[in-house]
Amino acid sequence: MKQQSNELDLSLFFSSIYRFFYKNSRLLLAFILLGAILGFVYNTISKPYYKSTAYATSALSYFETEEVDYKSNKIILDQQAMVDIINEISRLVDEDEMDVVARKLNLSLEVTNSIRYIEAEELFFVDGENIQQKRDKFQIVLEVYNNDYIRDIEKGIEYFVNNNSYIQKYYQLHLDQSNQLVDRISREIDDLKRVRDQAGEKSAGDYSEIKMSNQHSQTDNQIINLFIKQQQIAKYTLLLKPIEFFEKFAVAEKPANRVWIRIGVMTAIFFMLGIIVGLIRFYNTRIKAEK
Repeated sequence: MKQQSNELDLSLFFSSIYRFFYKNSRLLLAFILLGAILGFVYNTISKPYYKSTAYATSALSYFETEEVDYKSNKIILDQQAMVDIINEISRLVDEDEMDVVARKLNLSLEVTNSIRYIEAEELFFVDGENIQQKRDKFQIVLEVYNNDYIRDIEKGIEYFVNNNSYIQKYYQLHLDQSNQLVDRISREIDDLKRVRDQAGEKSAGDYSEIKMSNQHSQTDNQIINLFIKQQQIAKYTLLLKPIEFFEKFAVAEKPANRVWIRIGVMTAIFFMLGIIVGLIRFYNTRIKAEK
């Protein structure tokens, strides 16, 4: 009996919903059409904008900690700090502080007023153990009203990052320490060569042995080991930057097409308004009938 009662209640519930939509079908249809029309009109009068995405990397986290992954022996480049720094510009744009944005990016107010939206986002991947990991790169999403200014804004972002006093302090420290280490290794190599020349023959522990494997090669020669280390430091000095674009902003030629999204949103909003109006009419009719 209880199961039959529950089935009856559900049947009455769905029947009531059907009757409500059936009785108010014209009203709801009118609201849907009104929402679609207003969405189309809003899209027509809205200022068109261009959307572009750039991909970059930053070595700021390495400058701060010189962290290396113990498994892969690779440099760890966590992009969260740089994402937060660039999103300071995003916050200023949202708050319409365009004069401040112009100063920080070293751009004219005309260029910064063209910025509709800007935001940096971290990138992730799923590893072999199905765990989400951070990539050593991030993306910047940019929306502008004038696509002629996309390249200027890109240079402005580089200027903003490269002239940040906190970043410059760590970057300069990285360069100074790297140059000192390269110089010290060069002197050590010269000393080892001098000892070898004076000995006239290889001494114990100063021999060459190269071990090959599928992944890498190893050598036990002291001079070659130091030279490899020197080359590695030189590579890091050249490649590790406060910010480096490896995929620049594309200069979009066509404005972003948002017509269907805007029509859909406005239609959904007016559909909900139609339901509310229908419910108000239903309860007003019920109240009048009870009087």
